[in-house]
Amino acid sequence: MPDYKVMPDRFICTVTGSSSAAGLAAYAANDMILNSTATGTTIALADVTKGKGEFGYITKAAIVMGGSLMSARLTGFLYNAVPTGGTLMDNAANLHPVTADLGAFQGQIDWVGLSNQGSGDSHAIVTPSTSGNLPLAFKSADDANDLYMVLVTNDSVTAGTNMAIRVDVVIEQ
Repeated sequence: MPDYKVMPDRFICTVTGSSSAAGLAAYAANDMILNSTATGTTIALADVTKGKGEFGYITKAAIVMGGSLMSARLTGFLYNAVPTGGTLMDNAANLHPVTADLGAFQGQIDWVGLSNQGSGDSHAIVTPSTSGNLPLAFKSADDANDLYMVLVTNDSVTAGTNMAIRVDVVIEQ
């Protein structure tokens, strides 16, 4: 459960989601990065609101990819339920969002380019003062308070098998 910080008239928390990239080969532009080349799972961001069916804002989003020298742009498509339309498969062409999931679709976060200094992990941060579509208003589902992210490349990128992926989002409610 996130540690909610009480501030005047609002709550703020950081929520972390993680996954891994299953693919061995290079990802083409517009490929999904998921944990399986069969049936992948989304990046789950648990307990993003204090209660079910509530509204919030994502005011910061950071991503770390467990590999160096990657500079690809990435997009995270956010849903308040696991998307059921389209394929969820690592290294497959992205089909999200689709009409079947529009009721759960909450928007997207665009990381304009991964960077790293030296041999550290590739990373990017989006805030309201940078490009990337933040702050992003969302509503949790009436029966849950989680968000689910489908991560997609905007550029070709080579990643190793089981490369760790971590996404941290700051939520204000």
